[in-house]
Amino acid sequence: MAISDVEFLAEYTGNGITDTFTFPYPVIEVDDVIVYTVDDDEKTLYVRGTHYNSTGDPNRNIYNYVDVVFEVDYIPAEGVKIYLVRQTDALQLAVFLANAQLNPAAMEAALDRMILLIQEERGRVNRAILTDEHGETEGITLESPVDGAGIYYDESENRYKNTSFNLELLTTTITTAAESVEIDASSAASSAAAALASANAASLSEISAAEDAAAAEGSAIAAHNEAVNAAESAIEAENYVALGLAGFDFISPCTVASTEALTATYDNGTSGVGATLTNAGVQATLVLDGVYPDVSDRVLIKDQSDEEENGVYIVTSVGSGATNWVLTRATDFDQAEEVKTGILTTVKEGYISAGLVYCVISDSSPIIGTDEIVFDKINLTGVGAGTVIEVVAGDGLSGGTITESGTIALDIASLDAATPTTSDLFTFADATDSDTPKKAALSTLSSIVSSFFPIGMTYPYIGTTAPTGYVLLDGRTIGNASSNATQRANTDTETLYAWIWDNVANAQCPIYTSAGSPSTRGVNAAADFAANKALAVPDFRGRTPVGLDNMGGSAASRVTSASTSGTNAIVLGGAFGAETHTLSLSQMPAHTHAGTSGKVTTGLSGASRSVPMGSTTGEAGGGLAHSNTQPSIAIAWIMRL
Repeated sequence: MAISDVEFLAEYTGNGITDTFTFPYPVIEVDDVIVYTVDDDEKTLYVRGTHYNSTGDPNRNIYNYVDVVFEVDYIPAEGVKIYLVRQTDALQLAVFLANAQLNPAAMEAALDRMILLIQEERGRVNRAILTDEHGETEGITLESPVDGAGIYYDESENRYKNTSFNLELLTTTITTAAESVEIDASSAASSAAAALASANAASLSEISAAEDAAAAEGSAIAAHNEAVNAAESAIEAENYVALGLAGFDFISPCTVASTEALTATYDNGTSGVGATLTNAGVQATLVLDGVYPDVSDRVLIKDQSDEEENGVYIVTSVGSGATNWVLTRATDFDQAEEVKTGILTTVKEGYISAGLVYCVISDSSPIIGTDEIVFDKINLTGVGAGTVIEVVAGDGLSGGTITESGTIALDIASLDAATPTTSDLFTFADATDSDTPKKAALSTLSSIVSSFFPIGMTYPYIGTTAPTGYVLLDGRTIGNASSNATQRANTDTETLYAWIWDNVANAQCPIYTSAGSPSTRGVNAAADFAANKALAVPDFRGRTPVGLDNMGGSAASRVTSASTSGTNAIVLGGAFGAETHTLSLSQMPAHTHAGTSGKVTTGLSGASRSVPMGSTTGEAGGGLAHSNTQPSIAIAWIMRL
């Protein structure tokens, strides 16, 4: 996008109330804006996610602005100066392949980052001492400062140099000389006094001029030093804030770091003290990661094939085409107790390692020169994953442990026991801003969970009493504390009371007065609840739940009035069916019985014959009712309040 703003700093003054301040200029990432305050010349650097949070207005590859919102405990007080400063990471994240089609969006993103970096560096340079932009000199150099000496510019050498006189000594000498003058004659005394006054005035004028010049030069040098160290300070400040405030230990930063194993001879000195690495290859000036370090520079050696040689060294000799370079272990990192797991150091210069943070990941307290010392990079820009070394526990936690698989375990046994309330808080990750943890009251969580388990939902339950937040579906009543309800008389039943009142008819869930007499329903559930009426819950005792035959508005005709001897199969909460049943004649299956026939013999005129009689059948069966109960198991049914 087009970038017309050239500013990279926004300044405000706190009033103790306002918590939101806007950085109105473009940024690549929201967290490129750092925040610090100045109160009575005391500078305080704030940490995103701890002291404040920030959001922006994204526009393709860039944010048009960033809003910084202070946490309530860190709102700047009245009169405190607030500075929002953009510090863009000096990265090139796009890769352009030869003969490949150029991606306009990627090119624009890279150009946006470059323009913002140029603007920031121009701002730093503007605070430095500069030569004439048309001059032929490359820059102005400074001598090392000398206590009490003034500074002047030597044009022939194009450098600032120390003066040869001591201002304090000069003042003392003039004062002593003036006090030792003795004049006897009054005329001589007058003349001498006049001369002395003139001399003193001239001397004081000279001294005042010298002091003014020294002060001006001092201010200029301070500004120059600030500009010279700006990049280093930015790198160190960002890394120290991000990791130092998180509980990590730092040692002094290194100028540069190795990128490959050095061809060198190692001498362990006295158990590591005075240990050296000496060039054992082609003699040449020492160069690490494209940087030629100076004598006394700290360098990080992290890539030796014999890892016990790794460590932080001081350049003793830079070497040349005729001499070997020599490195000596730094005195703050040459003994076992000084080398600890999790120790961090930053690197200031180099093509690869500038601005990076390296961490000791090998065991603490190694035997110097014998045990390995291993460093790993901690990436602060989000381009790659770093290595977690230590977990620093907060209040109530006894500490963290990191297993070989990378799992972090925390022992919370020392936390105080307490019963949570709805006003207690919990933390969660916001789906729209997962990088920023949020907090909410447990009452909020309760309402969310309730949406998963709506009022009126019933559950089978193995138990004789209802768990907290539920009632048994046993036909007993619920109501307020004055309702004399037989199952639960409490205000927490009001929601379920209203649900039953609105959805189940009085024939299925009757309502009663507080005296226990049957009653009729009033204007609405709220009125009946307030009138101390008790309402029966559905009665599941000895019954099996069946889906409404007309559930969803369309009858399935599976459980009809013909099979239930009524219409309860289509009424919510309706009960039907019988434990036993006696078959009627029409319900009996068609069948026949085996029988016998009889005869009577008569004798007339000496003759006899048989006469047929009616048939008879045998009788069977007891005429009793039969059981309708299917194989079942008895459990309780509950409903959520």
